[in-house]
Amino acid sequence: MLMVERNEKLDETFGLILFESTSQALKTEKELRSAGVACAVIPTPLEFSSGCGIALLISEGEMDAASAALAGCAGHRLKYPYVRDRVTPRQPCEAEGESGE
Repeated sequence: MLMVERNEKLDETFGLILFESTSQALKTEKELRSAGVACAVIPTPLEFSSGCGIALLISEGEMDAASAALAGCAGHRLKYPYVRDRVTPRQPCEAEGESGE
């Protein structure tokens, strides 16, 4: 299984599968896993607009198997290559009026 942890440096190229609906994303995840393809469910990156808030991340080494497993399937867009150089947690916002003035 592909694991992505916060603050882990990732210098790999991935395939990113985007969806219009959550149900399609979950169905595709199930199809990929049953075909033996490792994938990670992640929040859709902000740089991509999508009707769904989740995406599937596929390692570069799994791309051929993922493409074969999804041949003929509709309802998704594949972004490849997708280079994800760092997973960073969101920073807390500074509260209004606490600027140190």
